[in-house]
Amino acid sequence: MEVLSSAFNWFLRSAAAALLVSSAVLHLTNPYFFLGSVLRYELTGPTLSMFIATVLPAASLVVGCLLVLGFWQRIGLMIAAFLFIVFGIAQWSVLLSGRIIACGCFGAFSEVISPVTAGIVSVFGMMLLVTGLCAEPWSQRVR
Repeated sequence: MEVLSSAFNWFLRSAAAALLVSSAVLHLTNPYFFLGSVLRYELTGPTLSMFIATVLPAASLVVGCLLVLGFWQRIGLMIAAFLFIVFGIAQWSVLLSGRIIACGCFGAFSEVISPVTAGIVSVFGMMLLVTGLCAEPWSQRVR
C-alpha cells in the first residue's frame, strides 16, 4: 500500500509541477497578456491585478520546481493546493456571474471557463490538499 501511496504522490506532484511550470513560463514570456487575463476576471482592482500578474507566475514556477525536486514536499503540495483551490474559486465566481471568458491558465491556448474546467481545477486542488496533509513531514524522513 505504501508503494501505491508513493506512486500516487509522485504522479500528483509531477502533474501539478507540469501545469504550474508550463503556465508560469507562458505568463512570464507574455506578462501583459496575463495581466489582461487577470483583469478579465473582474475580481480585483487594477493595482491588485498588477501585483497578482507580477507575483503569481514566479510563485508558480518556484512551487513547480519544489514539487519536481521533492524538496519541501509537504510545503510544496500545500502551496500548490492553495493555488489550485484559489484558481477554482475564481473560475466558479466567473461562471456564477454569467460571464464568458478564457481561463488564462495557458496564455493564448486557454479554454473558455466551463463547469468542467472549474470542476477539474477544484478537484485537483483538493487532491493536492489531501496529499499534502498526508505527506510525511521532512523531520520524519531524515531519521
